[in-house]
Amino acid sequence: MDAFAVSVANGISCRFVRFSGALKVGLFFGFFQFLMPMLGYYISSIFSDEISDYDHIIAPLILIFLGIKMIAESLKDTGTRKTSLYLSARSLLPQAVATSIDALAVGITYSVLKFTSLTAFFYCSA
Repeated sequence: MDAFAVSVANGISCRFVRFSGALKVGLFFGFFQFLMPMLGYYISSIFSDEISDYDHIIAPLILIFLGIKMIAESLKDTGTRKTSLYLSARSLLPQAVATSIDALAVGITYSVLKFTSLTAFFYCSA
């Protein structure tokens, strides 16, 4: 839902939306929604012994940090506002990462719960 909302906002902010731009947005968001749970799973499984005492705090801390950062950036007045958004890789990359942080947290959770089968991993994340 968060990737959908950002995609809608991108569509509203762009002057001209072509099929190639929509395809680029879908590929960026889809790739990171696929990558982040896997990344969270494997990184967490490497460090699971070290983080097992405070693993239940990691995901909320990441989300709190991002929320504070977003609020701080929204209050910052840059003086210039863009009238149109261009769907470049530079603008889509942070959006794709930001909308898939929750998927990273899901990957961390799966690692802590000791999911070992990728089939079970993908079945439960669907």
